[in-house]
Amino acid sequence: MAAADRLSYQIGYLSDCGSLMNIAATLQALTHADPPEQLAHIRRGLPARMWVFIAARIGLGRQELAKLLKLNPRTLQRRTTLHGEEAERLLRAYRIFEHATRMCRADQDEARK
Repeated sequence: MAAADRLSYQIGYLSDCGSLMNIAATLQALTHADPPEQLAHIRRGLPARMWVFIAARIGLGRQELAKLLKLNPRTLQRRTTLHGEEAERLLRAYRIFEHATRMCRADQDEARK
């Protein structure tokens, strides 16, 4: 199975079950995908469950992350899929945190600063 097909399968599977391990694996694959592939997935939409996972991973409350990303937290709670700008902002926040964590040699507390 090609990497793009595998990522599409992971995102579809995540929409169905959404376990933490699946979310983490899907985010890793998505952040390491080629930019055109990332854009295609963002346009198709990302499962809203990613918002909860990313907030916890970054160490912020859901409300705090929504405010930082200029998204309405109530809207995020009602949605099952994030599209366009919402998905792109969420993915960008995750990529920035992961990059900061790598730059701080995996010290997540330091990366949060």
